[in-house]
Amino acid sequence: MSLSSIRTQLLLYLALVGGIALAAGIMAIVNEQVRQNHLHSEREGYAIANIAQGSMNRALRYELSTAADEILLEINTNRRVRNAFNVSKNGTILRVSNAHQWNLIDTPIFAQLPALKEELLQQALASNIIIFDTEHSNDSYAVYVPVTAISQELGRAVQQLLFFEYEHRINWQAAVFERRETIFIAIAFFSLLFLLLMLFLQRGISYPVEQLNAAIGKLERGELIDKIPVKGATELAQLARSTEKMARERFRIEHRIKLLSSALEQSNEGVLITSLEPKIEYTNRALLKSTGYTEQELIGKNPSIFGSAKTPKAIYTKMWQTLLAGKPWTGELKNRRKDGSEYSELQTISPVRNEQGKITHYLSIKQDISEQKQIQERLHFLAYYNHLSGLPNRLSLMEQISALLPKKLPNSDYWLILLNIDRMKRINDARGYDYGNTVINAMAKRLQNFLTHDVYLAHTGADNFACFVKFPKTGKNALEKANDFAWELKQLVEQPLDIYGERVQLTMSLGLANLTASASAEDLFRQAETAMHRVKEKGGSEVAIYNQDDGEQAESLFGLERDLYYAVENDQIEMYLQGQFAPNGQLLGAEALARWQHPTEGMVPPDQFVAIAERSDLIIALDRLMLRQAAACLAKWQQRDLQWVLSVNISPRFFRSKQLKTELLNIFNAANADLRGLVLEVTERLFIDDMQEVINQMVSISELDIQFALDDFGTGYSSLAYLQRLPIHELKIDQSFTRGLPKNHRDVAMVKMITAIARNLDLRIIAEGIETREQNEYCQREHVNMQGYYFDRPAPEYEWQRKWLKP
Repeated sequence: MSLSSIRTQLLLYLALVGGIALAAGIMAIVNEQVRQNHLHSEREGYAIANIAQGSMNRALRYELSTAADEILLEINTNRRVRNAFNVSKNGTILRVSNAHQWNLIDTPIFAQLPALKEELLQQALASNIIIFDTEHSNDSYAVYVPVTAISQELGRAVQQLLFFEYEHRINWQAAVFERRETIFIAIAFFSLLFLLLMLFLQRGISYPVEQLNAAIGKLERGELIDKIPVKGATELAQLARSTEKMARERFRIEHRIKLLSSALEQSNEGVLITSLEPKIEYTNRALLKSTGYTEQELIGKNPSIFGSAKTPKAIYTKMWQTLLAGKPWTGELKNRRKDGSEYSELQTISPVRNEQGKITHYLSIKQDISEQKQIQERLHFLAYYNHLSGLPNRLSLMEQISALLPKKLPNSDYWLILLNIDRMKRINDARGYDYGNTVINAMAKRLQNFLTHDVYLAHTGADNFACFVKFPKTGKNALEKANDFAWELKQLVEQPLDIYGERVQLTMSLGLANLTASASAEDLFRQAETAMHRVKEKGGSEVAIYNQDDGEQAESLFGLERDLYYAVENDQIEMYLQGQFAPNGQLLGAEALARWQHPTEGMVPPDQFVAIAERSDLIIALDRLMLRQAAACLAKWQQRDLQWVLSVNISPRFFRSKQLKTELLNIFNAANADLRGLVLEVTERLFIDDMQEVINQMVSISELDIQFALDDFGTGYSSLAYLQRLPIHELKIDQSFTRGLPKNHRDVAMVKMITAIARNLDLRIIAEGIETREQNEYCQREHVNMQGYYFDRPAPEYEWQRKWLKP
């Protein structure tokens, strides 16, 4: 028997109610017995108290102390009496009921019996009435009996109290035992009544309900119901007849619906059929699956059940105008599923006509396009917003500027301000890219909080931001307003940031350009970027406004950089040599110098194209090219057993390469040249970042018998500490110190100091820029090697070889 069946539930409910009624009856019987027992105990206690009161009054009146003691003893002999005392008016014990309690005489009774109630004691004395305290304890009454004694001094009556506790150990177990026959009769009566009620409920309710339930079950399974076996004129019998009628009507309706749904049920797209009201009359499985509703929840409901209130009203207005005109409508709606999630839907609604051509229903084909919309929105976000900060990106900024160009307001002035965080790479190197991203996000939020609606803020990539600002053409001229705004913005963004509890101080480089001077958004951005790069080249943390000269210079440098790439890739950079000489004029070797003969610009100064190369990885390709040419030159010298050395400049970027040692071996092995004749010239800029890394690299390369020369010593990061630690072999004195020799005392002092340092460290010395006889004679006196125009001008390798190599 199932617990969910109505028969079981009726049985359980009836049993529960009967059990409660039976328990209540038994409890009433037991309580009545307990009450009667209490009344009996009270009557017996009152009888003892009345007798004791009369006896004690006579004994006390005639001052029969012995008789009073015997009365107490007699009371105490009762099996239910305990703790009998004669007490004075103030509660002092005057007599006790047995010899074991004599020590309690003249002590307060309240100390011996804490449960004794003083207010009842006083009430008994005042009223001269026996008081029964039925709440004294669980197993006894407290009996307060007022008595009267004669005062010995004055001969007048004195109030006293006779107190005793009367036990009444009556509990429910005893009461049950005493009323056991009555209880048995009650149980038998209730059991018989329970069986009679169960029989009535089974025939009048349970069976009809079970038959109705079975019929409905058949109806749910699609089985035909012929007759429900419930007879009579009761409400359940009427319900059975109504159910039979409903079943026949349902089969008729289902047959019609199946004719429609068989063609639509297998569709992957949601299908909905509504009446003209409109109310939903049919849904297919695809629609139920996509919306989360059941068919029962939708049938008969208005299709607005899917609405999210986010579809513009104009769309619904257009939809109904089209449908009421008898035409199909297609459009996009924003709807909501049963769980509250929203989705985008492409819907086509077509009128359904009967044989007379009258519109009777609407057929709606629904396609969930949420995924396509999400992909479109994601693609749009990736295309127009920076994924790190969520700000508009460079493309979005360009479109914003381009959209403004045709309709630029005559009373407004527009400026583009580019901002770049200086030395962001150091933060990434020191703390990692996650920390660096947090810094960039903090900067983005600060800019958002500062800027107003007249500023279009964009995150154009990495550590670069842009502000497109509109200024009204009033008051100050546009240049002043833009400059003031940029400096105010710079001051704001350079305030310290709190990153994970750490104070981070940043500086910013800002470049400005005015829209009126630009032909396009790209031109404006390029001009602002050119101005910003001018700030970066000067060390950053400044504001620069674009001018025409910046653009021309940038165009020239861009052209040179483009041509330099071609020149390096096609070996158009030529190696020139300049000799290095001992004080006695002996040729010691040469320095390899890169020279670029531009096809249209002529000879490009080395400091110009090398600076261009150093701004990109092109410097590494240039270093490799020079090393290959130097290896070929050294191979020729070594074939003639010449002990000359060849100095080659190497950039800090290439020097720090982990593959430098391997590349040197490969290049010189390919040329069959010995590395022993190679001197790598490095500048003091190399030692700014990581000294230990530089030392480790030098030591590793020195294992190949390659020597190192410190070029332009004294002009940069000069320190005796690093000279002592570095494995260098040669110091080259910069020509800025040799130019004034021997007349300029400062230059003389500097050269003497450098030579003293070099000799103490056992290093070779070469003085650069020796161009006069006096400079030569001074170096000879100081025993310093020399390099300069006085001995040899830089020349192409083939010319230099022809000049200094003997045939």
